[in-house]
Amino acid sequence: MHAALLAGVVLLAAPAAQAQPAGAVEGTVADEGGGAPLAAAVVRIEELGRSATTGSDGRFSFDDVPAGDYRLTVTRQGFAPLTSRITVTAGAPIRLDLRLPVAEFEERVEVTGIRGELALAEESETGSLLGLPAIDIPASIDVIDSAVMQARGYQRISDAVETMPGVIAGHNPAAPSSFSVRGFTRSQVTVLRDGIWLGPANMVMRPQNTFNLDRVELLRGPSSVLNGQGAVAGTINAVTKQAAPTDAAQWNGLLSYGRYNTYQTAIGVNGPISESLWYRFDVSRYGSDGYVDRMSPSSSNVTGSLLWRPSQRAELRFSIDYLDDDAGSYFGTPLLPVAAVGDPLDVITTTTGEGLDARTRFLNYNVEDAVNDSQQLLLRTDAEVQLSDHVTLRNTLYGFNATRNWQNAEGFPYCTAVVDVCTSVGEIQRYYGYFFVDHDQQLFGDRVHLDIRTPVGALENRATVGFEASTLDFERGRGFRRRVPLAPGDAVDVFNPVPGTYGPRELRGISPTYINSWAFFAEDSLPVSDRVRLTGALRYEAMDLERANLDAGGAVEPSGFEREFRWWSWRAGAVVNLRPDLVAYGQFSNAKDPVNANLFLVNANQDFDLTDAQQWEVGLKADLDGGRTQLTAAWFDITRDDILERFALDSATTIGGIESRGLELSVSSRPNDDARVGASVAWTDAEFVPSANFVRFAGNTPPNVPTAVGNLWGSYRNVAGSPVELGGAVRLVGGRQANNANTITMNSYALADAYVALDLDRVRVTFGVDNLTDTAYASWTDIFYMGQTDPSFIYANQIMLGAPRTYSVMLHLQF
Repeated sequence: MHAALLAGVVLLAAPAAQAQPAGAVEGTVADEGGGAPLAAAVVRIEELGRSATTGSDGRFSFDDVPAGDYRLTVTRQGFAPLTSRITVTAGAPIRLDLRLPVAEFEERVEVTGIRGELALAEESETGSLLGLPAIDIPASIDVIDSAVMQARGYQRISDAVETMPGVIAGHNPAAPSSFSVRGFTRSQVTVLRDGIWLGPANMVMRPQNTFNLDRVELLRGPSSVLNGQGAVAGTINAVTKQAAPTDAAQWNGLLSYGRYNTYQTAIGVNGPISESLWYRFDVSRYGSDGYVDRMSPSSSNVTGSLLWRPSQRAELRFSIDYLDDDAGSYFGTPLLPVAAVGDPLDVITTTTGEGLDARTRFLNYNVEDAVNDSQQLLLRTDAEVQLSDHVTLRNTLYGFNATRNWQNAEGFPYCTAVVDVCTSVGEIQRYYGYFFVDHDQQLFGDRVHLDIRTPVGALENRATVGFEASTLDFERGRGFRRRVPLAPGDAVDVFNPVPGTYGPRELRGISPTYINSWAFFAEDSLPVSDRVRLTGALRYEAMDLERANLDAGGAVEPSGFEREFRWWSWRAGAVVNLRPDLVAYGQFSNAKDPVNANLFLVNANQDFDLTDAQQWEVGLKADLDGGRTQLTAAWFDITRDDILERFALDSATTIGGIESRGLELSVSSRPNDDARVGASVAWTDAEFVPSANFVRFAGNTPPNVPTAVGNLWGSYRNVAGSPVELGGAVRLVGGRQANNANTITMNSYALADAYVALDLDRVRVTFGVDNLTDTAYASWTDIFYMGQTDPSFIYANQIMLGAPRTYSVMLHLQF
C-alpha cells in the first residue's frame, strides 16, 4: 500500500518535460449555410485535451501550442460535428475559418433502439475527474445514453443498467435500486445522482425515470478513491439532462402506452434566455397497474437547470431535481411445500422440499392500503472558472432532502404447522410481516477541486486536487407487530388472498443518525511517452458517526454508539497504446466500506472497524474503423473481508468475506450505415471466504450472483428503402443462489425482445414487445425475506418473479 501511495505522489509531483517550440491556433466558427458567427461552439485539440468556447463573434484562440500534428474537433448543439487535422509550427500562427453544417434530425437526437457503440471516445465523469475519454482510463466503463433508453422504452434506471455486461437488477420494493455487479450486491454497489452520493443505494435510491437522464454510466470495481463511501464492486452514476447553449428553443416529447395500463408521458425543452444564459426543463410521469395484482408503481420526476456564461472563462449552473414516486406493493411470491404445489412453476430448484405454484404468479399478498412512496429534492450549484489556459477551478454545492415511507405486509410465509401465530396449516400468515419504516433525511455538501493541465512535450499531463465535506442528518422510525392482537384478516388463502388493511401501527423506536465527513483527494494522468500513460489517485477520508436509538417512548437505548473513522483509498494504473486504435491497461485499487454502508441497521454490538476490498484488473480496449467497431475485454480479481449482512428486522452481523474473479467481453459494430450489432458476455466466480468469527457459508456463492450473463442485440433501419427500423435483443442469465446457504437456486433463463419503428422526419413511432416468449423466471431474492420461518418468528419466505410478456406503443417527438 505504501508503494501505491508513493506512486500516486510521484505522479502528482512529476515535473513537466522541457518546453517545446510553440505556436498559436486561432480562428472563427460560423454557420455553413448563412455564414453567421456561432457562439458557444466548443473547439478542442484532442491530443492536448485543451478546449475553447467561442464568444458571440464566433472567435476562439489557443496560445503556446507545442509544434506538432493534431486533431481538432468542433461541436455545437444543433450542428453536425466537425473534425480537422492541423499542423502547428513554431512562430507561425494558424488561422482557421471553420463552417458547421446544420445537423439533420437524426444527428440532433439520435433515436435508435440498440446502442451502437461502447462510448470509448466519450469522457466519463464517473471513471475519472480528469475529463479523460473512457479509452484512456485504466478501468471498465459502460455508458448508455438517453436516445437508447427512450427508444427501447426503458422506464427505470435498472432497465438500462441491465443491458450492461454482467449486471442484474433487483426490484424488491424494500430496496428498489439493488444491483449485482462482479459478485457483489446491495450497498456494495454505489449509485450516484449527478456524481453525488446520497446514501447506501439499497436504502435510499429509487427506480428513477429515465427520460430526465442524459446518460447512465457504470464504473466497475472499487472506486472509493473517487466517490468515497464503499463502492466495492462498482459505481452507477445517473446523469440528468442539463442546459446547453443553443440559439432557439428545442423541444422533445414522449408518449407511450402498453400492457397493464403502463404509460409514460414526458416533455423537455432546452432554450436561450440571452446570449449568455440558457435553460433546460424536463418533466416525466410514469405509471402502471403492474403485472401483479395491485402492484401499481408510479413516478413523477422534474429536473431543470440554468446555465450562465458571463465570460468565455466562467460558467455557473443551477440545477433542481425533484422526485415523487411509489415503488409498488409487490414484495414477492411465497414458497410452498412441494405437496401443496398443484401447478409447479419451474423457476427455482431447492433442497428444502419447497417450490412455487404457477397459480400464485400474479397474486399480491400485501394489504390494500400498502405504502411505498418517497419525495426527494436535490438542489445544486456548479461553478467553473478558467484561471488560465492550464488551470480551472470547479466547485459543487448541494443540498438534498428526502422522506420515504413504507407500510406493508411485506412478509407472508406458508404455515406448515399449528404454532405461534399459525392457527391453521396451509394458510398464509402475515402477522409478523406487518412492518413500517419512515425516513427523514437531510444532506448538505460541497466539493471544490483544481484541475491542472501541463504540457509534456506534445502531450498533456492532467491532474486535479480537491477537498469535499458533507453533513448527514438521518432519522429512521420503524415498527412491527408484537403487542397488537392477532386478527382473522392477518391470515389469507394461498390462492385467493383477501388484502385487508394494515391496521394499527406499533412503533418499535426511532434511530437518529448523524454523519460528518470530509476528504482530500488527488488524481493524476501522466503521459510518459506517446504510447504510455500512468494514472494515480489518492483520497484521505474522515468520518464522524453518531448513532442513537430511542424506544417507542423516546427513552435512549444502550445500543447507540459514536465512532470516528479515518482511512486512505487509492488507485494506480497504466494505459499502453499497442496501436493507434488498440490499448491495453492494468490497475490496482482498493475500497473501504465503513459501517455506515448499513447505517440504518448497525448498533453498538455491530460497531466494527472498516472493511477492506482490493482489486486488480487488466484489459483491452479497441476503437476500430473510425469508431464503427469497438471492443472491450477485462479480467478482474476482487477480495473483500468481513461482509455485514442483515439477519433480523433491526440488526446485521458479519458473515465472512467474498472473493470474486471473472471475465467480461463486449463488442459493438456498425457493418454499414443502417445496421448495428453487438454482444457481451460476463463470467463470474464468486464465493464466501471464512472470517475469524464466521465460517458457516465458506465456499458458498453469494445470492443474486450469476455465473454467466450474456447479451446480444441488433438493429437495421431503412428496411427495403423505407423509413422502417427493425431491432431486437436476447438476454441470457445463468443460475443464481437465493440464499447464503445455497439451498435454493434461481434457475437460468433467456429473454427475447423485439421492436419495429417508423421514422417520419421529426416523429418516431415504435411498437415493442419485451419477453416475447412469455418466459417465467425468478428475478431477485432478498435473503431477509427468504427462509425466515423459525417457529418463534414466522416472518417471510418468498422470492421475486420477473415480468411476463409486455408490449407498448411509443411516440417520440422533436420540434
